[in-house]
Amino acid sequence: MVISSLNLPLSDIIRDLKKHTDKKIMKANRDNEKESRKSWLIWLLTKDNHIWFWEEGYHEEEIFTQNFMDSKINYIT
Repeated sequence: MVISSLNLPLSDIIRDLKKHTDKKIMKANRDNEKESRKSWLIWLLTKDNHIWFWEEGYHEEEIFTQNFMDSKINYIT
């Protein structure tokens, strides 16, 4: 993912993105009547009453040049 922000620290953006997506993933799992692994997935992704879908932290790299940006976009795609 390539993101930029002038108003918020990237760590806040990533934290909120992870919080939002892990809740949506768990809800989709709980609501899917055809999911045969539902209880196992809930058990696997829950620890101490918290959802643990994502690894802790993130590995940001600041992009200073177009060449570096192109390299990252090529890697993503």
